[in-house]
Amino acid sequence: MLKRFSALLLTAILLASSAVFTGAGADFDLNDFFPAKSVAVGDYVYFGEYDQDNVSGKEPIQWVVLSVSGNQALLISRYGLECKPFHTNSAGQTWENCSLRTWLNGTFLKTAFSKEERDAIQYTHIDESYSQSSPAFPPARVGNDTNDYVFILSYAEAVKYLTGNRDLMCIPTNHALANGGNRSNQAYLNGNRTCWYWLRSPAYKNNALAVDWNGTFSSGYISQEYGVVRPCIWVDVNKAF
Repeated sequence: MLKRFSALLLTAILLASSAVFTGAGADFDLNDFFPAKSVAVGDYVYFGEYDQDNVSGKEPIQWVVLSVSGNQALLISRYGLECKPFHTNSAGQTWENCSLRTWLNGTFLKTAFSKEERDAIQYTHIDESYSQSSPAFPPARVGNDTNDYVFILSYAEAVKYLTGNRDLMCIPTNHALANGGNRSNQAYLNGNRTCWYWLRSPAYKNNALAVDWNGTFSSGYISQEYGVVRPCIWVDVNKAF
């Protein structure tokens, strides 16, 4: 194995040297010789930084890998990072026009990730059809599909990727709590009190779906100011890690 690796490394170095002298550098890619980086569903990975202890500065964000497709991986923050309303008023906005989407793809994107990290985040098509909603909380309306760098899960995605109540439960960061985030007095995960957090699927009237403290589904008025946020991103694994 060591001999094979040494041979590959020598070949790569020789080709790189050749490319420099022949002007063919644009065609040379080390990824042609070395296997792509890999992650697996259920892995914890670090990517980006955000204030979480509410003391000073930023801390690395820990993510859970929900899905892997080729060299792309779907990540959800392990902890509830922030506290925000789904929308700043109760006008019944869908994901397409809500203030949370604007914040995630503006302030949060620029605050949590460097330019190099943003280059690894994929511009993702977001399905807003009725199929993403819960039959138990039939929506009064649905919005148009969007394209986003950062988003939150729909009901259908939560059911698909987070199997069982324990996987659905979430612990808020101290930063989220300091900004008004909710915390249960009865539900615990790994000895920590849990929070409820937003999903992007609409429900009846002026509600959006949410995952409750105990990992069940509920809904809340979109203007509630103590909803916790678990951002999601698709990343290019080779660029992100």
